[in-house]
Amino acid sequence: MVGYVGVASALALLLFFALADPFGANLRTWSWLGPANDVLSMVMVPAQTIAMVLLWHALRPAPVVAVLTGLTIVALVAGAVVTGRMLAGEATLDTQFLFAIPMIVLMFATLLAAGLRVLRDRRHPTVIGRRTARWAMITGGAGIAAMLLFALAYAFPAGSAGQLAFFIVGGVPGAVAYVGYPVWWLVLGLRQDAVTYLRTYEEEDAGRHR
Repeated sequence: MVGYVGVASALALLLFFALADPFGANLRTWSWLGPANDVLSMVMVPAQTIAMVLLWHALRPAPVVAVLTGLTIVALVAGAVVTGRMLAGEATLDTQFLFAIPMIVLMFATLLAAGLRVLRDRRHPTVIGRRTARWAMITGGAGIAAMLLFALAYAFPAGSAGQLAFFIVGGVPGAVAYVGYPVWWLVLGLRQDAVTYLRTYEEEDAGRHR
């Protein structure tokens, strides 16, 4: 579910910027795509939380992934609450950004750490293949690089050529990461070995609680 909803959310945001007028004064037909992206991002939080916990469980021992997973889940829940308040008119877009930025950084950092765990620790094999792990590293690394470039852009005067250049350069890895993140989860969910592992874990967990 994470992959499907994530892809839909990413597509809604991309179409919002392509078809609507997000920074203009005039409302257009496609402006509903912005709130649609917000709603989808909120819907994704419960499934994202479960998927991240299961991923960490599959990678154990992975203390770094465990810490990042916990921080990301807290950030996801906080972001969903603020987004809901914004849609209800009780919070501003600026407030949402304050919560969204660390949340996004943590999401990419967790994916990067998961990929590094698989590639570096061969003593503890996992259901995550090395090719999938490399994809996780590329996606997570691209996302963090993009956020860093965007942050550096604000060191330049607003609207300056330097700021625009950093935004454009950062947009390349940003696009790769933004699209690649939900697709990575989608592909992982479709992998037969990963599905088998998750089903086995769920059955074992159910047996422990009987």
